[in-house]
Amino acid sequence: MIEFPTYVDIVAQSYSVEHTSTTLRSDFESGFAKQREAYCLGFKRISFDIYVSGHRKQDFIDWYNTTGRGALWFKFIDPETETETRARFISFNLGFSALDTQLRKWRASIQLEVFDA
Repeated sequence: MIEFPTYVDIVAQSYSVEHTSTTLRSDFESGFAKQREAYCLGFKRISFDIYVSGHRKQDFIDWYNTTGRGALWFKFIDPETETETRARFISFNLGFSALDTQLRKWRASIQLEVFDA
């Protein structure tokens, strides 16, 4: 399985997590809404910014392309639990902004869906 690059720095101050519900709900015109738990495992969605050095930016883009441009699962060390898990992108536009005038450091925002086993 593809692994998340180790040369990428995660910006801790930008890290946020959302635990997704596995509850299914249906609303009707009359009576109470029906709901039940789905028979699937839960995911959590995490968002964070990354720093990539200028000479590794193209390496990250190449790695992103090996993930099917975000469609495939890859191994990821969850910063919150420090365990290896599976993740995939849920935001597929990969945009970078330069952090200095010499283009030596770049920042990008990432959104992942992490398998919450």
